[in-house]
Amino acid sequence: MFPPLNGTQSEAAAPQAESTPFSPLTLERAKQLAAELVAEFGEGYVYEPAGPADVGFCKYVHGDVPGCIVGHMLHRHGVPLSDLRDFDYNGGGSLAKGSVISNAPDGWFTEEALPFLATLQYEQDMDRCWGEALARANGAGD
Repeated sequence: MFPPLNGTQSEAAAPQAESTPFSPLTLERAKQLAAELVAEFGEGYVYEPAGPADVGFCKYVHGDVPGCIVGHMLHRHGVPLSDLRDFDYNGGGSLAKGSVISNAPDGWFTEEALPFLATLQYEQDMDRCWGEALARANGAGD
């Protein structure tokens, strides 16, 4: 599912996409980006859906800008908005490709970052402010 953390990916494993111009998002970098976003938006910031049809669903991209906290993080890390948009809820009752947390291409983030990202996304989706979501995500995997 994810590339080995020690860089010894076998030839039989799924290769990282050639067009991926960024290294996998590590837990340390994910925590740094999340903290920067909380500082920038404010601890009390609560994610707002892109529109009425999106209530109950976060979008990684709103128009031409990142949307949810994970969308902001991955975009700042180098993931193009066009790639993130592929994982957005399409308004027709389903996700285009499913959650980026569970369906991202190999090489987008490390396995160690997964519990942090999943918790951060979940807490935001439960309408918690980003400061609280970050605090809860920082306890993920303990």
